[in-house]
Amino acid sequence: MCDAPTTPRYARPTASWKARITPERSSVRYIARPHPKRPPRLLLVGPQDPGQPCFFSRLPRELRLQIFEYILPQDLFLAPASGKYMCGMQERFKPALLHVCGLVRLEVATLLYGSTRIIYKLTSFEFRPFEQWLTTLPKDHVKYLLRNKNLTMDLRGCSFPPVSKIIIELCETFGNRYLTPKGDSYKQFINFCLLARWTQWCGHHTIPKKLHWNYRFGINSEFGSEEDTFSVLRSIHRWFNSYLWTIAQPNVQNAWLRNVRKRTMKRELQKMLESIETAWNVHHTRMEDTKDANTCKSVGYSASAYASLSEDWATRVAIVKEVISSW
Repeated sequence: MCDAPTTPRYARPTASWKARITPERSSVRYIARPHPKRPPRLLLVGPQDPGQPCFFSRLPRELRLQIFEYILPQDLFLAPASGKYMCGMQERFKPALLHVCGLVRLEVATLLYGSTRIIYKLTSFEFRPFEQWLTTLPKDHVKYLLRNKNLTMDLRGCSFPPVSKIIIELCETFGNRYLTPKGDSYKQFINFCLLARWTQWCGHHTIPKKLHWNYRFGINSEFGSEEDTFSVLRSIHRWFNSYLWTIAQPNVQNAWLRNVRKRTMKRELQKMLESIETAWNVHHTRMEDTKDANTCKSVGYSASAYASLSEDWATRVAIVKEVISSW
């Protein structure tokens, strides 16, 4: 009769487990999968005849940059739907010069991302396409983008977004939307969540914190009559009430229970408030210079309406400034 084994049955390896184990010194090497967020490498096309010199590369760098300036567009629009290059919002622009060679790519990227006026239409603060566009750029090109002083965020319109599943999930990340009464307070809380998501993204991530962009409110500065100037002032006032004024609303503050990162939002809110105040002062000065009693009758607005609008603007801006400075 044989002795009982020293190792219990439940601790002994099974036959299937022995078949799956890998030897200690295995020669099997697993190929690492490419990172899904890593941008693809640029395609470098080699010369057809390596022995023949390139006469374009013998030109001075200043002349090559002037040639590239004629080829590249002055304004580069980003489509809000896809985040791809758009030239004039209709014709798609593909920078093929970035795929020629290393020298041309370096010089073209310096102009394209370092000095070109890049405009993104930030409708309802939907920045996901812009974020995707930043992640697809190579790191070397992002460095040039950090030096660009001509980045512009076009805050056009103040339309209320439709209540969808995405909007509901966004409200849940910041608080309880049911604490706000139905009506204007409910819309103000949704607009506040859109504004808070944008400002927190700008103040939390590394690349947006280093980027320098200007805010534009989608309003042309050239007008033919005083009535147009007054309508622009009303549109600026309407946009301010839809977004920035929500910061000072008690109902919104009571419903804001989660992700209360005021210091992260403070810098971008101050920048946005300064931009909209500058736009107001420009058109307000124009209104004061051309204001006349006969003109008011001809263009169809009253002086009392203009005075009440200016007074309400000054009061609300002072309140919002005080709230932001207290954060």
